[in-house]
Parts: sequence; C-alpha cells; structure tokens
Amino acid sequence: MYSAFCDPFHWVDGCDAVTVTELPALLKEKGITDVYVAGLAMDYCVLATAKDAVKFGFKTWVIREGTRAVGGEEGARSATAEMQKAGVGVVGMEDEEVEWVGRFGSEA
Repeated sequence: MYSAFCDPFHWVDGCDAVTVTELPALLKEKGITDVYVAGLAMDYCVLATAKDAVKFGFKTWVIREGTRAVGGEEGARSATAEMQKAGVGVVGMEDEEVEWVGRFGSEA
C-alpha cells in the first residue's frame, strides 16, 4: 500500500482503489480537519497519502524535513509539483502551518 487512505491496487471512484482504509472515517469522527504527512518516500507513499487526504476533504500539509524522495532531488521536485497541483501544501518546520501545531500542543 502506498496511501494510508486507500489501497492503490484496486479501484474506488475518487480514490483509485477498491479498498478505503478506516482512516478517513476515524479522522472525521474525531473532528480532524488538517492532515500533516511525513515519512518515506516522498515520491511514493507520502505523495499518495497526501493526495488522497485532499480527495477526502482534509486540508493537507507535507513537512519537507520529515520526508525524503527515492528519486533524489528530481523525485522531490516532481513530487512537490504534483502535490501542490493537487492542493497539498509543502511546508517546513519553521513555517506557520507547522508552528501552529506546536502552539496547539502546548496549550493542551
């Protein structure tokens, strides 16, 4: 599986998969609106997860320092362009979208 949301080897309308994991329903049940994605690999799993998160209606961010592309710099550039085209924000640890999470966590 590439995406945490869908099985890419099967078809489901809007998700390119037959199988949708429990993740979208679980996040919505908990009132989650924003999804932050990190992990390996930026040009495969992170890309698929981030694009699917947008398809399920979540505001989605990939944290640049939290991922690396299998395809090196070219893979990272290509994945970044594809994610941005799909509505995914690619941000760094110092960007306000990530800093907000730290503030929220310290208030809890």
